[in-house]
Amino acid sequence: MSAVSQPVPAAYSLAEYFALELASDKRHEYWHGQIVCMSGGSAAQAQIIMNILEALLVGLRSGECRPRTADLAVRNPLADRAGQPPYVYPDASVFCGAPQLEKVRGMDTLVNPTLVVEVLSATTAERDLGDKLAVYQAIPSLRHYLAVDAESPRMWHWHRVAEGDAWQEETYNDPATVIRLEALGMALAWREVYAGVF
Repeated sequence: MSAVSQPVPAAYSLAEYFALELASDKRHEYWHGQIVCMSGGSAAQAQIIMNILEALLVGLRSGECRPRTADLAVRNPLADRAGQPPYVYPDASVFCGAPQLEKVRGMDTLVNPTLVVEVLSATTAERDLGDKLAVYQAIPSLRHYLAVDAESPRMWHWHRVAEGDAWQEETYNDPATVIRLEALGMALAWREVYAGVF
């Protein structure tokens, strides 16, 4: 018995992606010839993103670091690879000091994030823990990458070891967890992240 073949999605050019992105009021990413809409999501994702942004606003109020929403794109230093987008949209980001912005097709793109956050769903988890992880770890300024599962209470935290290129990964599923964001001078509690969700 032969397997039923699945239709292969059409591949789009980078020019087609930019035409859509610049004409649309929604955000899109471009991955290996596919255009991915970044708008929408579950109520749990929305609540987690709001919780994280609120905690960042409070925790960073007196320092030199500032959070940003998913509306600010982050520059992809691996964009010269085939099928890679020139920028990505994390669910939240933080820069410290003055923001370094680069215009990409007329759009402000953050070059120097210190923290990026992705809130995972069943449809984004593979990309957020694969392609995007590689992109984020290639950003010279980045010190922390936090991935938060919206469908089960679990978080991953990658942080750069000292000033080198090595990264350390930690996984959390304990409600007593407090994640130290050393480069930001603050901590993020598991209960803050998942308040109103789990």
